Amino acid sequence: MEHRGLGSVVLALWLASAVVVQAEVDSGTYLAARASGIAGDLPAAAEWFDAAIAEEPDDRSMIEQGLIAHVGLGNFARAEELANRARSLGEDIQLARMVGVAAMARTGDWAPILADLDAGRGVGELLDGLTRAWAEIGAGKTTEAMAAFDAAADLPGLRAFGLYHKGLALAAAGDFEGADAIFAAPSEGGFQRTRRSVLAHVAVLSQLGRDADALTLIETVFGTEPEPAMVTLRERLSAGESIPYDFVNTPQEGLAEVYLSVAGSLLDQVPDNVVLTHARIALEIDPELTD
Repeated sequence: MEHRGLGSVVLALWLASAVVVQAEVDSGTYLAARASGIAGDLPAAAEWFDAAIAEEPDDRSMIEQGLIAHVGLGNFARAEELANRARSLGEDIQLARMVGVAAMARTGDWAPILADLDAGRGVGELLDGLTRAWAEIGAGKTTEAMAAFDAAADLPGLRAFGLYHKGLALAAAGDFEGADAIFAAPSEGGFQRTRRSVLAHVAVLSQLGRDADALTLIETVFGTEPEPAMVTLRERLSAGESIPYDFVNTPQEGLAEVYLSVAGSLLDQVPDNVVLTHARIALEIDPELTD
């Protein structure tokens, strides 16, 4: 899903939350940590930044760089320790907030996520808006959630995100007609088809008993010789099998999809570690998100 301008917005927020490293640790430990990070050697960077943090446990820049390395590796137990350390020091680090959201979402602890958003402790308009929407669903507040999806869709240049996730939420609630109305909307209305939105739409159409339309959609988007997964899906539909809607069924899966959506849109727009961070958080919230 490609959205012009999103990369610059996310990168600006990322950089704004960072502090230029003014190392208190004037030693080989710091130099080795920085060199490993620059080289993209995350295992070494995580090890060296941990050593640097042991020397200077209150150094914000060390904590932040350590967070980047550990999240990139998927070491969320350590990342949560660092995020908690940052919060205890009163340091406002964007990635620490993201790690906190992942931890709370994973356990279904939606109330503090909403409380943080209400208090202005977010990470950026798009992520905050869609996080609020899925958290409201998790809290059982469907009306508020739909309003939050609509608000996200009204953000300049980000309409496709809000529409896509509202469609997923409607389908998860069993409102397949409402989901189809969004997924079938013309691009002029702001919706953008992606591989994942087509997969969701195919399942929605099948649940509506419209297998012929689902087959047409696959051919229209992927041609007569689609990828193997689409071939299998086409064969199942042709055999009269009803495709279950199991694309996004829970608020955790929905929020993980948010981070995956953002990661995909940022490819080739921002440094790789920013993309990797969003993808890792998606996987932390929903370990079954194989894409």
